[in-house]
Amino acid sequence: MNLIPRVSLIIYLKHIKHERQIRKYGHIVHSNRQRKYVVMYVNEADADYVVHKLMQLKYVRDIDG
Repeated sequence: MNLIPRVSLIIYLKHIKHERQIRKYGHIVHSNRQRKYVVMYVNEADADYVVHKLMQLKYVRDIDG
């Protein structure tokens, strides 16, 4: 069994209702409705591409990780 290296990203949103649209980019582990952020895991090989795509979305404020 091969383990795929993964990276966690913290994505800050303008509105938490956009959480569903972000699901297609990775695996959501946690979301906080008050602070409007989502913790997501993505494959390490695809991390740069996913961050680039997420930053192009209007409802994404910032990305840490």
